Amino acid sequence: MLILKKNASLYLFLIILIFFYSFISYLKFNNIDLEYEKILKSIFDHLNDFGEISFSYGEIIQNILENNEYYWNVEGVKLYTVKPPLIPFVIIVLEKFTNNYFLIFFFKNIIFYSLYFFSVLYYCSTNNLSFRKKILLLLSPFLIPYNAYQSLLLIPEESYSNFLIPGLFLLMIAKKKNFYLINLIIILLLYLKSSNIFLVFGILINLFFLEKKYLLNIFKLLIVVLILNVVWGTYGYHKSKIFSVFHKSFSINYYTGYQSHNLFFNYLYPKFSVDNMVPYIKKKIIKNKIKDEKEFTYFFSSEMKSYFINNHKEYLKSKIKILNHIFLGIKNNGASYDMTCNMEFNNIISRMIDDHNTEKLYEYEKNILNNCFENKETKIRINILINKFIWILSLIIAIIAFIQNLNKKFETNRLNYYFLIFNFFYILPFIIGHAYHRHLVVLTILSIIYIVINFNKKNL
Repeated sequence: MLILKKNASLYLFLIILIFFYSFISYLKFNNIDLEYEKILKSIFDHLNDFGEISFSYGEIIQNILENNEYYWNVEGVKLYTVKPPLIPFVIIVLEKFTNNYFLIFFFKNIIFYSLYFFSVLYYCSTNNLSFRKKILLLLSPFLIPYNAYQSLLLIPEESYSNFLIPGLFLLMIAKKKNFYLINLIIILLLYLKSSNIFLVFGILINLFFLEKKYLLNIFKLLIVVLILNVVWGTYGYHKSKIFSVFHKSFSINYYTGYQSHNLFFNYLYPKFSVDNMVPYIKKKIIKNKIKDEKEFTYFFSSEMKSYFINNHKEYLKSKIKILNHIFLGIKNNGASYDMTCNMEFNNIISRMIDDHNTEKLYEYEKNILNNCFENKETKIRINILINKFIWILSLIIAIIAFIQNLNKKFETNRLNYYFLIFNFFYILPFIIGHAYHRHLVVLTILSIIYIVINFNKKNL
């Protein structure tokens, strides 16, 4: 509270800035025309239908409120452990205070930016950073318009992790650890997005081996993480007879994992969203008469393994595409099929079902898919180009600096080491799966933080 009191005017200024940016993100996300009457009307819009919320969260929230159960229904199969519960919980709690759609946007942004704000202030207070550097750190999520937009949405998960992960990074590189904030952010990350399990356990392992003086705090945190995993696993076993823990905690991993491991992936990624293949996945669920979540996870796990075993060349091609897009992709990505391509795609799926062969494409079908891919025009996005430049430059600097300081004390190399560790454990699940531009925004924010702190090691 003392830190907040000393920085009250700064905090108030940033809240006003977030209000302004949140409103712009709100208008853009909801495709509201920039006309006075429509803008004014949108301020008073109410969230009357949770179904408006995408990424399956709308249906999950409706099922909690109407059926008193946490699940997502896909073709009659109830997935009880489909996604981490943080976002539905946050939206439901906020809706209890107000059902004004914009205010829910705004309050969510205040809450999660505040965690980042306190992390920045704590780091600056323990590491004696200049006021100018503090301001740059506080503004780092908003310096690039695309990053600001993605960070200030209500969904998807990246609009939360763009504050939480940079906050955790600052706490990890601080000279003195604040385990109250570290514990809170790690728990939030664990129940925000399934892929965060890699980063969480990567951080825990590094804490255990590198921060010996905090062993008691680390053990407490590890116990809390294990207990939370067991609680969730017990819930999963009760609902679906699956002890869902660690990397198998959430059944969405099998759903999205299969989107990256099937014969259509290389015809879609990265120009098109892999969500275009949802009809294909639903047809497979129906065709194979999958009845519950246990069968769902087993079936798609088997399908992914089968694809890997039988399609080494295509699998390798997909990984090269993913790596290329992560490091070098600067054009539009993740589009939906137009009407023609969507119709052609559905015709292919229907033919597969009729032939009882969902794992084979005829040459003319490959040509159709290739034509859709090649004919899709994509333009260079300046914001993404800037993001990639900052990120890759930071990686190069960090790798060189880390190697140069290998023989020195860890404290000298702490910033370089943790920057590389955060990058590695964050990217890893996306290499296994797939990544679009929005997934990589947090890496640019980390890079801006790294450059600001590292700049001459002096006051700006």
